[in-house]
Amino acid sequence: MTDVLQEAIGRAEAAVTGEGRAGFPAPDLAALRDLVAQRPGAVEDVCYLAALLQALKRHAEAVRVLMHAVAPLLSPDTPGHSAKASALNKLAVSMVDLGMPRLAWSTLRVAREHSSEQHVQAETYANLAAVCARLGEVDKAEEAVASARQALGDTGNRQVRRLLSSVELVLARWSNDPVQLSRAAEELREADREPPEAHGHASAELHALICRTAAEFEWARSLQAHQRMAEVTDVLATVAARAAADLGARHPQTVAAVANLACAEFETARRTKKLPRLDRAVRMLGEAARQASDCLGDHHPLAITALTNHACAELDLARAAQSTALLERAEDALLRAGRITTDGLGADHPAALLLRGTLKACRRMQGTGEIAIDSGVFLTLVRTAVSDEWNPREELLSPDVASRVLHASARPGSADVSPWLRDVLGIGYDLALALGREGRWSLALRKHQQVAAAQEEALGPDHPDTLASSHEVAVALSRLGRHTDALPLFGRVSGARARVLGPTHPKTVATLQEMAHVLDQLGRHFEACRIHSKVIAVRERTLGREHADTLYCRHRLAFSLLRLGHRKRGYLVASEVAATRTRTLGPEHADTLDTLYEVGYALGSLGRWEAAHAMNAGIAEARSRTLGPDHPDTLAARYEAGVCLGRLGRPAEALAAYDGLVAAYIRVQGRRASGTLRARHGRGVGLGRLGRWEEALAEARVVCAGRERILGPLHPDTLASRREMAVALGWLGRWKEALGSYRKATEGRERTLGRDHPDTVASLNDQAHCLEQLGRRDEAAELYREAARRAASRPSGVDGA
Repeated sequence: MTDVLQEAIGRAEAAVTGEGRAGFPAPDLAALRDLVAQRPGAVEDVCYLAALLQALKRHAEAVRVLMHAVAPLLSPDTPGHSAKASALNKLAVSMVDLGMPRLAWSTLRVAREHSSEQHVQAETYANLAAVCARLGEVDKAEEAVASARQALGDTGNRQVRRLLSSVELVLARWSNDPVQLSRAAEELREADREPPEAHGHASAELHALICRTAAEFEWARSLQAHQRMAEVTDVLATVAARAAADLGARHPQTVAAVANLACAEFETARRTKKLPRLDRAVRMLGEAARQASDCLGDHHPLAITALTNHACAELDLARAAQSTALLERAEDALLRAGRITTDGLGADHPAALLLRGTLKACRRMQGTGEIAIDSGVFLTLVRTAVSDEWNPREELLSPDVASRVLHASARPGSADVSPWLRDVLGIGYDLALALGREGRWSLALRKHQQVAAAQEEALGPDHPDTLASSHEVAVALSRLGRHTDALPLFGRVSGARARVLGPTHPKTVATLQEMAHVLDQLGRHFEACRIHSKVIAVRERTLGREHADTLYCRHRLAFSLLRLGHRKRGYLVASEVAATRTRTLGPEHADTLDTLYEVGYALGSLGRWEAAHAMNAGIAEARSRTLGPDHPDTLAARYEAGVCLGRLGRPAEALAAYDGLVAAYIRVQGRRASGTLRARHGRGVGLGRLGRWEEALAEARVVCAGRERILGPLHPDTLASRREMAVALGWLGRWKEALGSYRKATEGRERTLGRDHPDTVASLNDQAHCLEQLGRRDEAAELYREAARRAASRPSGVDGA
């Protein structure tokens, strides 16, 4: 049966190191249970097997292994002796590692009944104290500590004393008792004390501080107490500075103090997920490893730990940065650390095994080109695998605090950023652009946000590279329909670019152009028009009137003018751009068809519905050939053709067209998409033209609610749907309800389109007609006169009606 256990361990080790299959069969649990019943000492191997399974993320199997191992030991039929108690202690520790402290507590209570030898009793009570402290049961933890102290007596079991001191430190922090804190720190010093001849009083005092602060940080980190971790980090920095001043930079205590400081800072850097800070942490880790090797020798446990931590941190950095070059660097560091660890501790030491597994992971990443393996799992295991006589806990060096305290260096500026980091950020920026070109805007947004955050940390918020990424974040938000989120970001970037690059710089102008596009999407066409005019002036002066960028901006100006009701001017601008694009790009180029679409819209707004229908039908056919029948632009042209059919007195054909459009939009975009709501709006209008007003009212209500949720209550499309509700209510004779909807539509159009906009004036006339139907003729007459005054106040040729 021993062979069964060893075979299972062999397969698990091979899977961890990458030399075997991760999906190997589960171990024979019945055989393991029988083995432990016959030989409790086999528990140590069982716990090791559970740890390997946990490393392979086979948590459930690891739990089952421990449960089957503990079962025979908990049986009253199993003879009670210290070997059984010792085995139960080992199982309890593994249970805590697997997140089962309650089961560990029950197991330790059984072990306590069978602990006949003094050192086993002390170990059991110490483990009970640790479990109770983790569970927050302070009174029970204190009782267990006292029992462990009594059982320990004057024996020098360093491991138990260290565990008890750590528990007492946790209890001291909960009570906030400085006396108890001091006693816990003293116990830690005693547990880790060096031979007297190794150092004098200053060293002993510093060593106590080092142990105390290391244990304190470990406690804070285990509770994820980030504020407390920051406070302890400042203490660690002070201790490291004092050690360097009192003992010298090469003294082992100084090396240990700086290593503890590194642990705190690297853990913080990992949590921030900021590449510049992580980069600085890893660079300082390399210095710590070199210092430890130089002062203590390559094979000293502290040097091995420092080398291992640096190598694994390099892999963490490569994974975070998604950099092939950094993976190669991590591989070199892992190879060196693995060689030294194997020489110093042996090839079968857990640290050596885990380093080999981490190296395998690194090479798999290089082979696939994807940074997808959670190397943090390996990093955590390696950091806790090596202990040494100085007990520095987790030996990582702080880039930020160590530099501040020991070297008094300032925060790095853009000139201090590593060349590789600039390259990595540039690659990330290009990747995000490529994702956007492929239409994968959600992924592009996340990548641009990551790059922008890293650039802001490394280069500052107004650096041109940071502004470029922030601009692309706003673009991605806009393409995802999140125009409200995109607008303030475009505003910030345009202001910063004008300040840093100049108001007429091409990048400043590009941001303004995108900002105007977003304003159009939000229905704020007047503001968009002003920006379009500024951009066109710069484009024509710097690029020429027929440059593609100039034409695009003139096209957007036509769009804004038409939505503002400037029909004739919008028609003229759109016609000029369409003619130029037809000549330079061809009649079926996507940009040409976009502008012809605006020409068709303008023709309809001028009442030339036959020409508008012919134009939109032709655009729909051309787009279907070049873009596909379900492309959003194709569907938009089909929608405008349906509008024209309705205006031409062909409501049955229009309704059929809208029914087909609704089905297409639902298939392509979903039921709640803005395109689907637009098609349903047209369908509702068609139902009304056929006299099916109950159906038209129901459709208008659904569309209005959907548009209000997606676009907002004041968006022109939302207001158009609210007006359609009022129209349907009027035809159904429900004039009081209609009046409320007409008033809301009028108020909204006054706020968003202006008092003199044709749609606003039309809403006034609608409202007056409604009052007239309610018998309120004086109010109706006043509104009719106000509508006439506003229409007359518009400049000649603005609406073209």
